[in-house]
Amino acid sequence: MDEQELIWIERYLAGELSEQEIAKFHKRMMEDPAFNSEVELSKLALSSLRLAKRAELKAHFSHRDKIKVGSSSKYFIGVIAVLLIVSVLWFMSYKKSNPETIQYMDSKIDTALMNTDKPIINDTMSIPKHPYPIAKKEIVPNNKENEIAKTPESAGELYAMHYTPFKDESLHIGLRGQNEMTSYTQFIQYYLASNYQATLSAFDSLGVSLQKSDNVLFIKANALMALNEIDEAQSLFSNIINRNKSRYINASKWYLAMCYLKENKLKEAKKVFGEVESKNTQQILNQLAHILNGKK
Repeated sequence: MDEQELIWIERYLAGELSEQEIAKFHKRMMEDPAFNSEVELSKLALSSLRLAKRAELKAHFSHRDKIKVGSSSKYFIGVIAVLLIVSVLWFMSYKKSNPETIQYMDSKIDTALMNTDKPIINDTMSIPKHPYPIAKKEIVPNNKENEIAKTPESAGELYAMHYTPFKDESLHIGLRGQNEMTSYTQFIQYYLASNYQATLSAFDSLGVSLQKSDNVLFIKANALMALNEIDEAQSLFSNIINRNKSRYINASKWYLAMCYLKENKLKEAKKVFGEVESKNTQQILNQLAHILNGKK
């Protein structure tokens, strides 16, 4: 999805489109499942921010007449401050970003996938112009510090050294402020809790539009990979890369290469790792070369 389409979605959510533009927008949603899914993801992000702001106002009015702030209220104010900082970082991240990529917020991996079964709350509160972050090219898992000096002698050893399931703080952020459990939030919560079998069951409960979203399928593929369902995960990652409509193209290449590594397909793994845009891939390419040379 290009930047112009993202701006179009933002204008739609902000109520800035004309009647003719709205009709054209709705037609596009009906004809393009991926576009429709992106609109729904944006709606949920917008709703999350509204709920966070409501919580902030509620805290303000409930405590404004208190002379002494107790430890619990100090904690709550700290939580609100963190939410506001995150919102500012989202906005700054978007302004500097490539629209088709994402940024990882910890040493593992990346970003928010969101949808809701509930309608957007209509209120008069001000909402940031960009409802969700579109950040820089996503990175792959950082090399494990305690493994860097090791020299693996097999594909299995190399896989164990570098594989870690996709986890990112931004997935938590997408769920904050949600007072009600939806099928999507349950799907993400199971995944974040490393309950991968329940994640797959929750995926089956999602709407058709979400099940077709490559961003959601990326999470499903990671759950399958964590359960050692390598063939099915490999197929999903390949399809995501080929369609080139996901925020997770770079990360999908990393995990596809890891699937090849798990299956001892070293040449295929080397080829795909070479396509991953990350400083972290050079070490694994060197280690792969060492293993391949040892097989000659």
